[in-house]
Amino acid sequence: MEELMEYAGIFDILKVLQLEQYSQIFHENLLTDKNLLLLTNSGILVEQLKEIIPPLAHRLLILQQLNQTTFSTPSGQIGNDALSSNQVQSLNNIEIPDPSNSDFPPRPRTPLTQDNRHSRPKRRKLFHGEEPDIIDIHAILTKSDLETRTSNGKKIIDTAANRNPLNFQLRKKLVATACHTLMSKTNSSRPSTDQRSQLAACIVNQLFGYMSSQERINLQMSYFTPSCTYKDQQGKAISKRPMGYIQSWFVNFWNTNKPSANTETNADTEVANKDKDSLDEILKIQDWLKCNKGPPQKVFEKLNQTFFTRKDFVKTAKDFSSIVASWPRLFDVDGAIQNDFSSLFPLSSDNLFHEWSKVATKLIAYGESMKRSLSTIGISSEMSSTCPDVSALFLLALLIRPKNKKISQIDAAEAFIKVTISEDIQSLITSKTSNHPQVVAVGNKFNLDFTEFFVLFEGKGVKCDSLLQAIDLSFKSFYVFRIEFPSQCYGAYQFLDYAIYKMKPVCTVSSTVKELTAYACCENLLSTT
Repeated sequence: MEELMEYAGIFDILKVLQLEQYSQIFHENLLTDKNLLLLTNSGILVEQLKEIIPPLAHRLLILQQLNQTTFSTPSGQIGNDALSSNQVQSLNNIEIPDPSNSDFPPRPRTPLTQDNRHSRPKRRKLFHGEEPDIIDIHAILTKSDLETRTSNGKKIIDTAANRNPLNFQLRKKLVATACHTLMSKTNSSRPSTDQRSQLAACIVNQLFGYMSSQERINLQMSYFTPSCTYKDQQGKAISKRPMGYIQSWFVNFWNTNKPSANTETNADTEVANKDKDSLDEILKIQDWLKCNKGPPQKVFEKLNQTFFTRKDFVKTAKDFSSIVASWPRLFDVDGAIQNDFSSLFPLSSDNLFHEWSKVATKLIAYGESMKRSLSTIGISSEMSSTCPDVSALFLLALLIRPKNKKISQIDAAEAFIKVTISEDIQSLITSKTSNHPQVVAVGNKFNLDFTEFFVLFEGKGVKCDSLLQAIDLSFKSFYVFRIEFPSQCYGAYQFLDYAIYKMKPVCTVSSTVKELTAYACCENLLSTT
């Protein structure tokens, strides 16, 4: 009898609710009044009851009464005296729904616990808390193989299981399959930021679970990085848009599926988008951009609104100075040129930063096998091991020399990356005679000790944070402003175009570039020297 007294409170509640069939379940699981008090205070009672009481309606009634009941005794017992007469009367009047009835109410969202109640002040489009894995990656890849009669899904699963990184083609297939499934699950072509972030977590946790916690976080950020705002050293707010493979896929999908009255040709689509804004509105936006340099978020919004107009203007511009005069914000707002390139080629915008570290090591090994030394252009040979990422950029111009024999190795390297000890950039801009973008590094060339990096245009100079960022900006400028690669370092830029950014070739790719691509972009490092 003393043992049964420990269950007196919960038994009385079940009796009032006419749910006495669960009395034996509570007794078998040793859920005494005291234990229920501990579970309620710890916030895990909801999850525990799911396992022993499957019907949702019954579980909600019990939870409601437990939350309203006062545990008055030190042992946490819940007696009949804990229930007021009004509570007993209200419980007797409750109609318990029948799960077999077609009018049975839909399953609600998981109740908030003490841990997550204040974690998200704003309501966001998240999936239910009981669905941490919103998509079964293995299942959708297997289904895709059956529908398309290919083995790409199996290759992705096997590659990840063998703890090897996915190559470009497999990663592209994985992202496309996962994004299509996410749109189908959400019934929307524009899933929320949180849902895209959840998708990235599913891919990483299910395919690369062997990685450490920090490695999985870094890999997840490569698949999707949400937008953020931070302050620079001057306290200026800088806004960054969402990035990653998933975001790039969606941006490309949205750009290619914009609603239009006439979708017969790409030209008609661009005209339809441009015609949405009147000429007067475009001119007002352009005047605003000429007079304002911030805030960055508003500048990017105005640049995106005038993208198609600017694209047509560049096609018909007589000279580069007219572009500078008409669109000055492209050259003094950080990331403006890169933003236009992302609008043109969303799937290629981040390739250099993601792949260069791996490619740089292979380029240096290839250079050693071909007996090409950095000392030829005045760089210490020790830099290949201490600064491989920077060394490989200088080495690239030596590995692919132009066909014109009048151009020496030093000229080719200088045309690709100009090194100067002078910090008077304005004089370099004034003395610049070529019409193509010029990468400039300020500092000591021998030990690759640089302090500043610039990309010089006709009458303009854009400062960059690193040499790799300067090369990235210079390359993207050729496409944004429709400029041909310079003949002195044509091979270096064509390698970036063909092997790194994977652009569609507009002319014949040289055999040297193809050979270097085969060695530098293979899965395994060079084994011979």
